[in-house]
Amino acid sequence: MAILRNKAARALGFSGFREIGLLTAGQDCNNLKHTLKHLKQSTDEEWVKCVQRQKSRLGLERLRPWDMHFEDPELNMQLARLLPKEETLKHMKQSFLEMGIDLDRSELTMDMESRDGKSQHAYCFPIDPPHDVRVLANISDGLASCETLFHEMGHAVQALNVKQNFYSLKDTPNDALSEGCAQLFAYLCHEPEWLKHSLKLDDKSIARIQTRNRAKRLASLRWMLIWVAVEEAIFQNPQEDPTAFFWDLYEEIIGLETTKELRGTPVWARVPHFVTHPIYVQNYVVAELVASQLKAEIVRQFGSIWGRPEVGPWIIRHCFEGGAELSSTEWLIKCTGSELGISDYIADVISN
Repeated sequence: MAILRNKAARALGFSGFREIGLLTAGQDCNNLKHTLKHLKQSTDEEWVKCVQRQKSRLGLERLRPWDMHFEDPELNMQLARLLPKEETLKHMKQSFLEMGIDLDRSELTMDMESRDGKSQHAYCFPIDPPHDVRVLANISDGLASCETLFHEMGHAVQALNVKQNFYSLKDTPNDALSEGCAQLFAYLCHEPEWLKHSLKLDDKSIARIQTRNRAKRLASLRWMLIWVAVEEAIFQNPQEDPTAFFWDLYEEIIGLETTKELRGTPVWARVPHFVTHPIYVQNYVVAELVASQLKAEIVRQFGSIWGRPEVGPWIIRHCFEGGAELSSTEWLIKCTGSELGISDYIADVISN
């Protein structure tokens, strides 16, 4: 598929399909490479600390790839008790309302219950924004499910509040900005004020959750850096097997040793985006930066992202109503006062 996509792109005068993908995503290849390199270097030291903490917590001298995903079962059980699936929708609606966003609207259709034959993922479908917006999710106990719901509802808020006549303009300027706005809402669940008010957690539990959340965000970033590099390699050398390259990147970016058996496993192939949504995975990296940059601007203006009824209307007015009428750079400057940077993300996951 990479060979065929490259062939089609060259017939149109491009160097390859990746150039088309980044162009339509509104991203400059050189700027993106610089940003990814800077992100890795700026988080290297903190990531090493995360790995060492995991080794100490699990009592292991050597971590395997799956060990970094092993979470504190006691903390997860506590969060499952405090956030049963029956209460998640109520928490979400109340949290958005306290930001000045009312989700009890006839234009919004929600399908939240898991059942046989239903997709187990979560999506927002803007069928005819702002008149018909639908959200599909499968709510379960715990904070992770709550975050997913908040994320999809972030997409829904965008679709419900766009003010454009033409369908092609009824979105943010590109997918990275759309995902960044949705992540802004998802990370409400990381805010100490939200955890204290909504879940009645004490300071010690909140500190544990924040430490875990920062580690998860850093781990997610490291994996995304791998996926972006692997996809670039796939389009640059589509005849070659990316497996060895993937494991080299894994050792460099994740920092864990591999084995001969592992190195023969094509783990990279579990990412469906390489086939279904080519040149998309970099959007998730940019989205993290956008979310942190938006949050920092909101905190500068209002003191907090959650619990301020003026925050929601500000987000709607600045980020959503205009849809895709601006370029991505113009949109970021309008919403945050500056072009894309990494400093707010670093402050979010390391400095706090």
